Amino acid sequence: KKKKTPPSSSKKKSPTATAKVKVEGEMKTRGASYQTHEDIAICKAFINCSEDPLNGNDQKLETFWMKVLNAFNILIQEWVTEQDKYHA
Repeated sequence: KKKKTPPSSSKKKSPTATAKVKVEGEMKTRGASYQTHEDIAICKAFINCSEDPLNGNDQKLETFWMKVLNAFNILIQEWVTEQDKYHA
């Protein structure tokens, strides 16, 4: 018998901003991807909030994600300010 092997990862295409993806059995259009600086900012915001020694894991889910959002917004604003310095 021939063994079935999974398709090569090099053949898989990553979804783009206009890709159709299946969500709960329905085909939907995927939203735009984050830019690199936004990916970095959301990761830093998540890590900073999750490693907060004062609150640790003793915070409500909504409170945690609000802190992540606020930290993300601050990091993005800092990035924009930094870009303005070089492109002004």
